[in-house]
Amino acid sequence: MPEPTTTPECRDTPPTQFEVDLSNGARLCCPFYPQDCEWLAVHRYGRETYRVTAAALAASPVGELTRMADALSDGRPANPDLPVTFYDGEPGNYGLESAVSAVATGRTLRFASAGREVDYLRVCGPTGEEVAYWVRDEFAEDAADVLGATVGCLASTGALA
Repeated sequence: MPEPTTTPECRDTPPTQFEVDLSNGARLCCPFYPQDCEWLAVHRYGRETYRVTAAALAASPVGELTRMADALSDGRPANPDLPVTFYDGEPGNYGLESAVSAVATGRTLRFASAGREVDYLRVCGPTGEEVAYWVRDEFAEDAADVLGATVGCLASTGALA
């Protein structure tokens, strides 16, 4: 994998990007809706540290989701203190997960902990309830829509339609 290049912060680019500031200091950037979400970038330490295109994600969902999770968690171990989450009234059994929180909404983006292959992303509310979940097959079928939905759900406080 090529070394990340130093680029300006998301805020220094044209206003065609949507940004989500995360509690760990990272920032997610992607195109503004209604543009297709053809890419997603992670910025840390004043530079872009990871970028994925929808085409690359569709071609290799597990590999790209794993690299994205590593960029988001900065290699930190899983958080064993994450609240138990429920979906459809049943306890979730995802094993150890890592999570990053959206500063503005308190929603968390969760994925398998560092060192494990990542084949899903899910968004949970501030109290741990699962709001949305996507698996590798959905990324392979329509990565741009799933990327957009993931970022939109993380940044929103409303119910999903």
